[in-house]
Amino acid sequence: MRLVKYIGPIQYVRAHDISLGKCEGVFGYHGFVVKRSEINLFNVRNAKSTTTATNLIGQMSAAEFGRSVGLRGKGGFLAFVAAGHTPATESPHPKTRRLQMRMTEQDIEAFHKRFITPTVIEAETGLHRHTILAHLRAKQIERFAPDGQDYGPIYLREAIERQIRDLPACD
Repeated sequence: MRLVKYIGPIQYVRAHDISLGKCEGVFGYHGFVVKRSEINLFNVRNAKSTTTATNLIGQMSAAEFGRSVGLRGKGGFLAFVAAGHTPATESPHPKTRRLQMRMTEQDIEAFHKRFITPTVIEAETGLHRHTILAHLRAKQIERFAPDGQDYGPIYLREAIERQIRDLPACD
């Protein structure tokens, strides 16, 4: 079992910021009482700021963007971002405050300008994913894998654009 340190009203009681009282005739911890107004003040002082959430409008997490372009496997897209192949900014999650990579609309546009995935090709052409993958294999188009590092089905757009035009039209 992992012990978790609780940081909250108890520290405020110890620092005498919240008054602690004891009900007569009630034994054990059930007898301890605090003023509701002091707890409400504690909650107001320690509320998460909503300014972070409003500053993140127009952004999405890199993991969420990766899933949207079909990259779902084992942190491959996050490794791709961490390696600096596409722009992203490290910032705290609006609710959990945990640091994460986030992408702006400009970052997403920069990714689409340089790279493409089978999911994006499917959306652009209307062809089935299996048709696209078979065509890429037949043309021996390799995934983007600098220094042998495989980030998943990510291809350089410039290397694949001519091949996309050769795909049969979808009616």
